[in-house]
Amino acid sequence: MPGMKPSASTMFTSVTILSLNVRFGVHDDANMVATFLKRFPNASSLHIRCEQCDESTGKFEPKFWEEVGPIVSVMLRIGVMTIREFRGEEGEMAFLKYFFTNARALKYVAIIFPNPSFSSISKNYACSKANYLTSLNWATQGCGFMVYGSTDPEGGRPWCFKTGAIFSRDPFSW
Repeated sequence: MPGMKPSASTMFTSVTILSLNVRFGVHDDANMVATFLKRFPNASSLHIRCEQCDESTGKFEPKFWEEVGPIVSVMLRIGVMTIREFRGEEGEMAFLKYFFTNARALKYVAIIFPNPSFSSISKNYACSKANYLTSLNWATQGCGFMVYGSTDPEGGRPWCFKTGAIFSRDPFSW
């Protein structure tokens, strides 16, 4: 799939919710995110769970994402984005910088850091990363932006249909 050009036969226009597990420190995974976003042009909700990466296989700068080119779903469609187990690593930050400066339809964003009790992520570190992200020149104004620490063990609870149907844990129910 990486390296393939989007065409009518490789597009999935009926999909509106896209959920991905990603290791942004792995070049092929970052490339896969761009490819998936291009293949699902009508995705209006993007949910990412960041996987921990033992070894980075490349340095990801915003330039990587700019070279990807315009992505219709990011620029015009995605209104809701959640990113769980966010550690503020370089590849994750580069992706969010690209995303926030290009997403024109974005209404709600939730960034969930790993539980500080089970990880090395401190509240001060999380706040510094969130402050940087809010200082960017976002493509949309008035977007709801929420940052919090997970209450789950590091890595999060396994996702399943049962927990997916418990709407009391919806970060946008406020």
